[in-house]
Order: sequence, then structure tokens, then C-alpha cells
Amino acid sequence: HGSRWGRGEMNVGNRNLDGLAAQIATKEDAALLGALAPLDEIGSPAQDRPWRAALAPSGIRTTLQALKRVLLQQNYTLAAAAEVLGEGRLAGQGSWPRLSQPWERAATQLPFGRIGQTTSVLLCTFLLNVSVPSDALEAALGGDRLVQELAALGLLWKRAVSSSGERRWLSAAQISPVSTGGRRGDLLLFVDWDQIRPWQQVMTTTIDTHALLRAQRLTRPGWAPRRVLDLCAGSGAQGLHAAALFSQFRRTSVSLVDLNPRAVRFAKANVLMNGLLRVALHLGNLYDALPPRLQLGGWDLILANPPYVPSMGSGQLFVAGGPTGEAVTETIIRGLSRSLVPGGQLL
Repeated sequence: HGSRWGRGEMNVGNRNLDGLAAQIATKEDAALLGALAPLDEIGSPAQDRPWRAALAPSGIRTTLQALKRVLLQQNYTLAAAAEVLGEGRLAGQGSWPRLSQPWERAATQLPFGRIGQTTSVLLCTFLLNVSVPSDALEAALGGDRLVQELAALGLLWKRAVSSSGERRWLSAAQISPVSTGGRRGDLLLFVDWDQIRPWQQVMTTTIDTHALLRAQRLTRPGWAPRRVLDLCAGSGAQGLHAAALFSQFRRTSVSLVDLNPRAVRFAKANVLMNGLLRVALHLGNLYDALPPRLQLGGWDLILANPPYVPSMGSGQLFVAGGPTGEAVTETIIRGLSRSLVPGGQLL
């Protein structure tokens, strides 16, 4: 890999390095910004008309579920990631690999032999943000058709990664495996790469995410909410985990709310990829995003992983918690008395 470059480091032996880097950065920004963009065109949620999976064309649903099927068949799981990275590098322990590290080269030192060639290619592409050759990705995904369908969805893009001009596939979003601890197995969630960009991003899965998911699994045995509200939903990790977990016991309905249109885009993809059909998406500010009848209450469980970093109105929405960091949390708590049913829970 001496003639290839990763996200933060270049070794091309080229006097025009600065200009080339700027050109690549522009293409990379365009690719990442456009991740899953066609999902914006399959219905936009409004206050009186939430988005549901039924609004999506069957072709998009089929493509995303085919991707999940391949990933799970090839052991794209937390366990496989732990085999390669070690337990301490998992999101549940506070980390996914940071993109400041030159993973293009570091990947050659990881023990991929423990998990096999196909799983290695998929982890490189969708978890580590390492570019892979076209033939390797096509083989891993079962042929060129699924590769091209994912490219049409803005998930896969190509970049020249060597002085010879070889073009290799990269993913415009990370796919994070999340265990549900139940019969449904792992969820797979699209999130933004853990890298600051000049647009509102979708928070990656973090140690906070996994701690809250474990707390869901520790609710009293046999209890299952009928209606769940996920505020500050982002990718939908909390709400979709609840939909998968509690549907084992009853027909649980889940509503996801987020202020960021990009988060709603990614949540659409996550609903479709995981086949969780009793989920509604709402775009807007906390309780105000809901139709009036749903603002009156009736929620058995309210989930929230709100932003808590002090902010004066700038920066990423998923961390901006107002001047003291408590503005969003305070609004959520003030609304509980009218929103939760007697005996309902906030998590």
C-alpha cells in the first residue's frame, strides 16, 4: 500500500499532491453528502402524514433487504468485528475506528484470516471505510447487479486510489451491526462515518447507544409496550431496536422523531433494510412534530438520546443541547406528564 492513500494521509509521490487532494476531497464530499439521497424522493413526512415503509417502491426495499441478507449470511456481525478489531475497538466499548487513522494501510495488518475473505471485504467496505477492488466487492455481494443497485442508491461510489488510476469501491455510509438479544438477531443500521463534515450528519453508534439498548433489554420480563416514541431518533437505533425487541411479545408500534432531514433519510433506509413495518417517521422538533392526536399522550415508552453539549446554535444537531446543554432534555421531561400513560416509562 505504499502508493495508496487513506482518509488522512497520502503517499503518491506526486508534485501536484495538493491539487489532487483538493479534487478528491470535492468528489468525496459529494459522494458522502449524497449517501442514500434517492430515499428523499419516496415521501417526506409532515405533521399530519408520517412516513411509513408502504410509501417506498418495492425495488428499494428489495435492494436493501438483499444487502442485509448477504451481510448476515457472511457473518457481518459484532462478533466478527471483535475477532478482527478486538473487543476494545467496538462501539459498545466506546469506539469504532476513527477515520483520522490511515485505515487503508492499517487494514493490511489486521487478522482478517480469522473470519474469511468475503467477510473481510464486507467489513472493510461498510465498517472500516477501506476501499476494495471491484471484483472483490462483486464477489462478496453475489455479483455486479447488487453493487450497481447500491451505487444507484448513493451508497457505493468509486475513487482512484493509486498512481495507476485503479478505481476501487467505497461506501458513502457506515453500516453498524447492533445486537437485539432476541430472535431477530442483529439489526444493521446506516449511520454517517465518524468524521466531521460541513453538513448536518447522522450520529454513529456510540457507547451511549449501546448502553441504552442494553437498558431496553433489561426492562421487566414479559413487559412490552404497545406504543413507543423515539425522540431525537437519529438513525433510529433506539426505536428500531425497540420494534425488533418487543415485537416478540406483542404488536408494538414505534414512532421516530428527528429535526434533521438527513437523519430521517437514513432512518427510512434502516426501516426498509430491517423489515420493521410498524414504524412511522416524523420530521420536526420533539413532540411538536407529532399530529395533534398523538401529542395528547398514550405512549407506553418514550426513548431519547438527546444532545447534551452546550451550544449557542451552531454545530451538529446531534450534540447541540442549547446554552447549558440541557435545553432538549428539559423539553422532553416537561412533556412527559401529558405524553406517558400511567405506568409508562422514559428511557
